[in-house]
Amino acid sequence: MKKISRELLSVLLAVLLLVAQPMSAGALEDGGAVTLTDQQTLVDSFESVQLTVQSYESTANGTGSLYSGLSARQKAAYKALENISWSRIISSGGNTVPVSVQGINGTVLTGMNSGGTFVPTGSSVTEYRNIQNDVNVAITALRYDRPDLIWLDASVGSYYNFRGTGGRYVITQFSFYFSLPYGGQENTMRDRMMEAARSIANEASRQPDTYSRVKRAHDLIAARSTYNNGAASRPGSSSMGDRLAHNAYSALIGGDSFEPVCDGYSKAFKIVLNLMDIPCTVAISHNHMWNNVKMDDGLWYNVDLTWDDGGNNGSLDYFLVGSGTVIWGTAFSAQQDHIERDPFNENTVSGARYPRKNTVAYKYTGADYPKTTYPDVPRSDYAYEYIEKVSKLGYFSGDNAGYFNPGKNITRVEFATVLAKAMGVDLEAYKGMYSFSDVGTTKWYSGAAYWAKESGLMVGSGDRFRPEAPISRQEMCAVLARALDLDGVQSGIFADDKSIDSWAREGVYACYAAGLVTGNNGSFNPKKNTMRRDAAIVFSKYAEKVGAVPSGGQ
Repeated sequence: MKKISRELLSVLLAVLLLVAQPMSAGALEDGGAVTLTDQQTLVDSFESVQLTVQSYESTANGTGSLYSGLSARQKAAYKALENISWSRIISSGGNTVPVSVQGINGTVLTGMNSGGTFVPTGSSVTEYRNIQNDVNVAITALRYDRPDLIWLDASVGSYYNFRGTGGRYVITQFSFYFSLPYGGQENTMRDRMMEAARSIANEASRQPDTYSRVKRAHDLIAARSTYNNGAASRPGSSSMGDRLAHNAYSALIGGDSFEPVCDGYSKAFKIVLNLMDIPCTVAISHNHMWNNVKMDDGLWYNVDLTWDDGGNNGSLDYFLVGSGTVIWGTAFSAQQDHIERDPFNENTVSGARYPRKNTVAYKYTGADYPKTTYPDVPRSDYAYEYIEKVSKLGYFSGDNAGYFNPGKNITRVEFATVLAKAMGVDLEAYKGMYSFSDVGTTKWYSGAAYWAKESGLMVGSGDRFRPEAPISRQEMCAVLARALDLDGVQSGIFADDKSIDSWAREGVYACYAAGLVTGNNGSFNPKKNTMRRDAAIVFSKYAEKVGAVPSGGQ
């Protein structure tokens, strides 16, 4: 495979620099009120500024969409921009499209008129900057999430109209505006690009399994593309060919003079896989772009089509590899060009906004893996087998979206409900009965609370059950010891034995002796909340102890 020279990603990888460019529009007078304009432009730059977004730790089961980590206003701006059609852009005067974004339109700020441009004052300086930041975050996130929207490779800006008097102004209109770089060919070019992407996706979809479909898409794009060394050597060039090198168009349209660099390959691969409903993201380092792909085993892997493209169908050296896969003597994630950077601040080394990849390469078995019960419990989860078992037993189920939420604390009433199922109790017979003042008779869990109290397994405190409170590890053990009628020897096995409350000590050691719970580095952590993942492990062991077998066998 040929070695690829490093390239500077002049359009996408350099996070965009915000520059204020006041428009010279005449102020309109109306009864003392003044209408002002302010225009903010995002321009290509080799400098980068950190955009402020919510803390977001993606997981192995995620979609990889940057949209997931945005604030409410950032999401609103993202959706408003995503929903603008090309026909609307081109038919709008000056390529400016007014939109309504909650948290922007109607916002009142203090400020002043400076030559027809709004200038914020006081606390509104920060507030207005936050609004601008949120819009810029939305634009950046959409560039990554929707590379099929070819116009996002042009300059995209924001335009604010203010109206007010006496130092108080309201944002009466918010707009996006677009600088079209391809001489009015944008619609035709995007249609050609998407037609080519659909053609590749349709051919790849004929393959019998996910691995073969992803590989076919990989090979088809490699076969019609040649790495564009010229564009890579001309960072910041505004020529049509050099701009297109950073766009999926150059990798999807074969037989023309426009060839891709790494972000062209990566965006094309993402578009094609997304058309096949295969989750795929783009990831960046300081000077490179590649893809993360979620496979049928529920785990994410790396694909670097650029480095695989050595002619013809390319190689598979960088195809569905893990973060720890050693290639050319170095683990993938340790290679300088594959150290992940924050897409909102390319100066920050961070993988927190990307899906967590498997450490080893994908293992192809000749067919798709059986589907996991929950999208957020991949096979790599240490509790996977336990969660699968208790779900098949009917003890646990997912939320309305089908997620198990393994790292979420299990509440006292959820624990009572699971225990009732494990003990074969029909909670419908207890529904609507009064048990505790903080439960009443109308809650969905009234039956579980009543049964827990009447059975003596969970008595609460006074007249309160604390149904939504997390159940601690020592509380869990006390309840299970009662349910299984376990006897325990009170002994100081755990280093933090003195932290175990006297009423729970016998139950803790009884569950330990029965093999239901273990310590962590010699400690039990009795006051720590019990996560759903760990409760599933305990109930799986409980099922084994009572001889419960899932339908269809183990």
